[in-house]
Amino acid sequence: MGDDGDEGTSWYMKAAGIAIDEEYYRKVANAKDIYWRTYTSRQREQCDFVR
Repeated sequence: MGDDGDEGTSWYMKAAGIAIDEEYYRKVANAKDIYWRTYTSRQREQCDFVR
């Protein structure tokens, strides 16, 4: 495989990342009994993980 394979793989990885992010944000948004500090903390953890 040349560069074409890498581009295809990259596209699928980006799509998977977007799907994971959307699911995570949906679960956080729908969480019951969540305090603002907990939400903020989880958001920071997610941002640290991505970096």
